[in-house]
Amino acid sequence: MDDSDDDQSMEHVLERLLEQFPTVPRRQVVELVDEELDSYEGEFLDEEEVPSEVEESARERLAELTASRPDTSSDEDSP
Repeated sequence: MDDSDDDQSMEHVLERLLEQFPTVPRRQVVELVDEELDSYEGEFLDEEEVPSEVEESARERLAELTASRPDTSSDEDSP
């Protein structure tokens, strides 16, 4: 896999995560994906496995992040 394939794969990961976590700012998702990608540097993984591993790790972190945020959507419905 060359660099353009890597970039395209990671862009797809980013887009899927942004769709799944629309309340998280794009910049924050990008930073988190970059952190996860950096954490796999030097690992003995097939290059094709890295995007899925990054996506899974980032998804778990984003789920924890959004679960810890207070839900303000119900406040809007209150009189």
